[in-house]
Amino acid sequence: MRRSKFINRASVSSKRTRFQANEPQCSAEQDQETDQRDPSSSADSYAGVLERSVMRSGLTHESFVRSLIASAFGRLIVWSQADLERLLVTAERLCLDPLGGEIYALSRTTLGSTESVSAGPYLSPVVLALSIDGWSKVINSHPQFDGMSFSESDTQQEGLPIFMECTFYRKDRRVATSVREYMSEANTASGAWLTHPRRMLRHKSMVQCARLSFGLGCLYEPDEAVRVRDARLVSASVNMSTRIHEAGDEKGTAGARPNSLRGTGAVKEWLKARDAQARR
Repeated sequence: MRRSKFINRASVSSKRTRFQANEPQCSAEQDQETDQRDPSSSADSYAGVLERSVMRSGLTHESFVRSLIASAFGRLIVWSQADLERLLVTAERLCLDPLGGEIYALSRTTLGSTESVSAGPYLSPVVLALSIDGWSKVINSHPQFDGMSFSESDTQQEGLPIFMECTFYRKDRRVATSVREYMSEANTASGAWLTHPRRMLRHKSMVQCARLSFGLGCLYEPDEAVRVRDARLVSASVNMSTRIHEAGDEKGTAGARPNSLRGTGAVKEWLKARDAQARR
């Protein structure tokens, strides 16, 4: 394999120390504050995380809300208090900046459409995505992070490496963690994958290696977040079609929906509609 990039562990450690000195010490202290709050006082919890986020930003309340709508919630038309609180709590726990594009919410979609709507049975849950800058910040802020290295396969296909391997080093472990991501599996043939496939594959391998090394669950990079959102949408549409069919049977009506819109038929219809929308 050919080494493509290596980050010296000593230099990373020194850079991380300087970075953390300028960052708010939020993780341990805020987790303790969260545990001490009464879980029944949801309104106070919401106001608390909102006010803390406003204070960290250095903006006025109105300016913070406008900036948040234009950045982290810029892909949404309608959101709930729970969506806002979840994003701010996650950003606070990971010391991420929601105004700087490090964490954001994906758009809600309706069945067979990419347009956002306010409500409806086919809404997929809001999925939070971390940009590559957000992932890099989470990784470099981890106290046990001791550097990383990248390597790619010597064999290439159509001028691109078959796989990219990322290796993480931890201060408290003797054995490093390595993860390979394969171009054939990760490449979506859209967006930045068309212009910067090596960079995208490197990002993929870094994110997956970070997840295994540090146990970062329920955090998604943009491509992965889109797939999670779409999978939830398909599941919701199938469940809704099943409930409609069962309701029709209970009323004695012969099928509330045609067979093509039940079960796997609903999934096929959704996929056709999504492909038609993408070709426009």
